Amino acid sequence: MPSAIARRTLGVLVAVAFGGGLALSAAARQATSTSTAQSGQTGETAAAQQPPATPPAPVAPRPRSPEQQAYDGAMAMKDPFDKIEALQRIRSGFPKSAFLSMVDSSLLDLLINNCPDRLSDVGEVFDRVVKNMPAASTFETRLILLQRPVTLLVEKKLLLDKAEAAVESALASIDPIAFFQTEIDRATRLKQPEPAASALLSRVKSSRGRGLELLGRVYAAKGDPRAEATLRDALAANPSSGQVALLLAGLEAKSGDENAALDHYLQAALGTKLKADDDKAMRALFTKLRGPGADLEYYLDGVYHKMLPNPVTPTKWTAGPNRSTRLVLAEAFTGSACGPCVSESLAFQALLERYPEAEVASLAYHVHIPGPDPMTTSGSAGRKNYYEVKGVPTFNVDGALVKLGGGGRDNTAAVYADYIKAIDKALESPARAKMSLAAELRGDKIDVKATMSEIEGDAKGLTLHVVLAERKLRFSGENGIRFHEMVVRAMAGKDGAGLPITVGDDRSMKLMEMHTFDIAAIRTDITDSLSAEIAKRRKTESAAATATATPREYVAEGRAMVDLDRRELVVIAFLQDAKKNVLQATRADVK
Repeated sequence: MPSAIARRTLGVLVAVAFGGGLALSAAARQATSTSTAQSGQTGETAAAQQPPATPPAPVAPRPRSPEQQAYDGAMAMKDPFDKIEALQRIRSGFPKSAFLSMVDSSLLDLLINNCPDRLSDVGEVFDRVVKNMPAASTFETRLILLQRPVTLLVEKKLLLDKAEAAVESALASIDPIAFFQTEIDRATRLKQPEPAASALLSRVKSSRGRGLELLGRVYAAKGDPRAEATLRDALAANPSSGQVALLLAGLEAKSGDENAALDHYLQAALGTKLKADDDKAMRALFTKLRGPGADLEYYLDGVYHKMLPNPVTPTKWTAGPNRSTRLVLAEAFTGSACGPCVSESLAFQALLERYPEAEVASLAYHVHIPGPDPMTTSGSAGRKNYYEVKGVPTFNVDGALVKLGGGGRDNTAAVYADYIKAIDKALESPARAKMSLAAELRGDKIDVKATMSEIEGDAKGLTLHVVLAERKLRFSGENGIRFHEMVVRAMAGKDGAGLPITVGDDRSMKLMEMHTFDIAAIRTDITDSLSAEIAKRRKTESAAATATATPREYVAEGRAMVDLDRRELVVIAFLQDAKKNVLQATRADVK
């Protein structure tokens, strides 16, 4: 059972967050009405975007059931009408199979796209899809399962009343207090920490926003005047949803409200990759309202800061009596398509405001999880493997894991608190070596000289890591984060493993290592990394595609971030031992 404080805390948070816009259960109303000024601070166990797991040892494949074999055979057919007939035969041949939910989902997709005139068949299959959702499905699961079928009906403007009823029913099932109870029970059963109320509320808000978006799409397809207000509510729940902002922009442009339309076009551009027609419409309206000389990127920055401010206002760090000479190394693994990385990115930005550069050296390694990231390099991907990173976001301090997982914007404060706790402790840990660094730009080459001395006597298997980073990049990916700080652009050595360092008997002796970064090679590396990732995903999608599937769009596609601002380049170097402990770090601006 959750604590009484936790129940009251969630009740208050729900009331404040939704302002009466979400119907609460009797339990929720009671919890809210009896709440006091008490509040509890709980730990955070947010989900992380996981990379593909390491393949297990080969095992004998489980035999497929007859209906699975029949389904695979049906989906391998080229003609969509042959597929429809084959799927219908599976339904009649295996009427009690649990596999039929997948059959119905595929059948609905095929009927809508190939036989939209067969309304009775489409309606019958849609009803089955809704009815056969698992009885224990949460509102999160129901809304996810409705996403595809409802979107298909909206696109073809078919059976919109059915679509509306299904989404409204799912929205009505949202009960934050019951959800909270379920998640607490689950954590207790699995012997995990009790999830924070703020994290649970973030999931409720996000799911409600997705449901309102679906409902708003249905209303818009029906020409229902409730569409605009519903989509505004959806955007309030998920401010970074570019698709919702784009829908609103279109509705407002049609009604003649050009200023509101432009605001939402700009907001959409921050959260999604606009199609050519939408981008053209936004730019034309921008020029009309702001003038031909206005800077679009400048205005986009303003919209971002206004609509999506950082929830954390950091306090400046001050040195205590136990401050050592260590330059602490903070390493974040992140992705511009990663939803849970939002809190990590915002917390990371707050760290840069809290700590002077002379105290903490921060690096952000971008990786292709869960989608392509145009800032990924072979070095950042290799560094992920070096640490055996299990998912993003992951945050390390001086080589040690601090936190795996993040969350939405609402969870930024909790993530930030975990980060600064680890860093503040590390600032009092003694350095185990002395280091200095110099970096100079010569044409398209950056020459780096790292010097090391007074290396601790028991340190073994030493490697020197030399990293080129850029202070700030501007790119709005799927998770809506526009500014990316201290982005790794290149690393010395192969696959993030660094350069081996041989230390003689006299560990006080000064050692020197030279390395040169080639800007042209860096551009090629970033371009190749993105191209290879897109090609890999297209190959996988092609192998799994049905006749009706359309290629997935990625915001990063064709947008490799290869332009390096030479005024914003920084080199960070650090010594690491065989156990991946960081002995000391150093940094230098590129001159």
